[in-house]
Amino acid sequence: MRKVLFFTLEMQGLQEASQLQAANECLAQGDEVLYLTCGHALGFCNDNRKGNRLQCRFCKRRQLARTARYLQGQATIRSIDDYVTPQMASQAEAMQFHFQSMEDLKAITFEGIEIGYGALSSYVSYTRDIEAPADHIRNYIEDLLRLQVRMILALKELIASFKPSLIVFHNGRFAEYKPLLGFARKLGIDFLCTENILLGNGKRYQDNYPNGIPQNVADRDAHMKAIWTGAPDKEQRVQVARSFFENRRNAKFAGDTIYVKDQKLGTLPADWDKTKENIVIFNSSEDEFFAIGSDSGASAVFQSQLEGIRAIVGHYASDTSKHFTLRVHPHLKGLPFAYHQDLYKLNYPNLTVIPADSVVSSYTLMDAASKIIVFGSTMGVESAYWRKPVINLAFAIYNQMDVVYLPKDTDELWHLIDTPQLQPKNPDNALPYGYFYMTTNRPQLDTVDDLCDRRTLTLLGNRYTYHSGYRLLGSEHLYGIWRALMYRFEGKVPGLSKYKTIPL
Repeated sequence: MRKVLFFTLEMQGLQEASQLQAANECLAQGDEVLYLTCGHALGFCNDNRKGNRLQCRFCKRRQLARTARYLQGQATIRSIDDYVTPQMASQAEAMQFHFQSMEDLKAITFEGIEIGYGALSSYVSYTRDIEAPADHIRNYIEDLLRLQVRMILALKELIASFKPSLIVFHNGRFAEYKPLLGFARKLGIDFLCTENILLGNGKRYQDNYPNGIPQNVADRDAHMKAIWTGAPDKEQRVQVARSFFENRRNAKFAGDTIYVKDQKLGTLPADWDKTKENIVIFNSSEDEFFAIGSDSGASAVFQSQLEGIRAIVGHYASDTSKHFTLRVHPHLKGLPFAYHQDLYKLNYPNLTVIPADSVVSSYTLMDAASKIIVFGSTMGVESAYWRKPVINLAFAIYNQMDVVYLPKDTDELWHLIDTPQLQPKNPDNALPYGYFYMTTNRPQLDTVDDLCDRRTLTLLGNRYTYHSGYRLLGSEHLYGIWRALMYRFEGKVPGLSKYKTIPL
């Protein structure tokens, strides 16, 4: 019999459903389960980003009632509140943190756990801002750091007494999860990172990672290849994998946002010159992988995408045989931050910049290019599948699949760009990637499926979403109204939330 420690948050829908399903599976096997909920000792989470005190208290009461209802066996249900002593809270509050930049923040640890990355990952996920001045966001970031200190102090005592042989948590990179991941790795305890995935058929499935997290390249690579090799029909898996790339190209749903739906196939920029070697650069949403963990920067040739683009076009400024075209990622549309807006200030005679909202087709650009340069974009693995030579200069989930060239420095980069008729990698190497996002040959998230569906509600002219299965006074609709009111007024009612807005 194993001793399994779970940690979950309330009001997260799919996340909570994943935890409850995994806990029920452990209980069915006869494991001893300690199911730990958030309570209101932390004060902040992915669903309570402004520190809404009323929401914290409501969450604690509702979550304890719901876990008691959904858990199908004898589990011990506790809250972080039960383990955070006044001394722990005082110690966390007295902590002083010194950082002058985002990079400084990444280096902050407590008890050997990367709490700086935890705070930064949460903040960037909330705001998409990777450039905020440290002093402007200091108080908010320190709140995210201190909640992790409280968690670590409480977990240290809890783990020492309960002695779990398995720790189960979700995602692994946000502030409220980083302490669980850190303790598991530090103490050598097996862990399960629960995750779910929206597949091409529009349904949610389990996508759990034993002793790994979905944002780690090696963990994801092993996971994708295991699903590929475990396919029951070897011929059908190829067809399923190809459907991912074909759907993406044709603006059909493939488990993710359709970013090219407003683009027009066949369109190229007006200055496209077929007499030159045309090299297309696809940048990415830099915020998505900015604060994953200390290993996420290992593949980066440049400090930033903007720096990299400047270096490339600057190096080839006198080479009139080449022209570079930058296709700004559609997901950056409307973002006011410099890492997006400064792309339009690039003024080089050998560079054309296509805005995020342009109708110019990414796939037409890909087809017409001699080489593709990416900064972790999905267009990297897609271009490789369509038999294009691809050079990747940053973190990407597909980096270990041998589908792209990965220069270690600028000398290797210049050599690849200067190589005439650079050969594409084997396109078959991209098939496990496509299969991963399309195959239904994986466990369904169905034990507590009434937490998995989304509901929409329009209130006071604004549209809100919430997960099904949550109720207030027995009514799911009333719960939705309460949630909408919390979002609508949490920054306007004095004393309700610690922050009126998240600082940028």
